[in-house]
Amino acid sequence: GGSNLGENTGSLLSGNQHTDLERQGHAERSADAGDARRKIVTITPQGAARFAFLKAAMAKSQARATAMLSEQETTTLIALLQKMLAAGQR
Repeated sequence: GGSNLGENTGSLLSGNQHTDLERQGHAERSADAGDARRKIVTITPQGAARFAFLKAAMAKSQARATAMLSEQETTTLIALLQKMLAAGQR
């Protein structure tokens, strides 16, 4: 089924990014039958496959980048980076 992209991503994507995702075949936009002002954005199977590929690539990259760190150091690094990101969103 469709997802409310704004709710699921915190409106992280702009209208242009929605259009890019549609053009690339990763998402489809349709009218909300209950509210003509809203659009439903649905991730296509191609989009889901691309997301899975990128998620795996990111995990491999993170593993390489933190290979020299202990598990505790990696946990600390991730916590610090999340803190920095949260501060930047205020």
